Amino acid sequence: MSNSIYLPLNECHSVFAARCADRIHVLLKKKDRTPEEYDEMINAAFAALHHCTMKGDQSSIAGALWLISRSYSSLEKGALASE
Repeated sequence: MSNSIYLPLNECHSVFAARCADRIHVLLKKKDRTPEEYDEMINAAFAALHHCTMKGDQSSIAGALWLISRSYSSLEKGALASE
């Protein structure tokens, strides 16, 4: 017997976007991030944007864009944050 849970695709995008955002917030609070964690944070921010875009919710898209900007600014790459 399987313990699988089936969700509509839109709900899956919501779950994935939230998980990405949660991970970014954990990494942003961490004082000493490794280079791998920097990469993970940026990748998670763009993944969150993808999932929010697929949901089509404009406020979620704005939040994901903020996460990208905040992630880049925490890496002292402000120029990338504003692109």
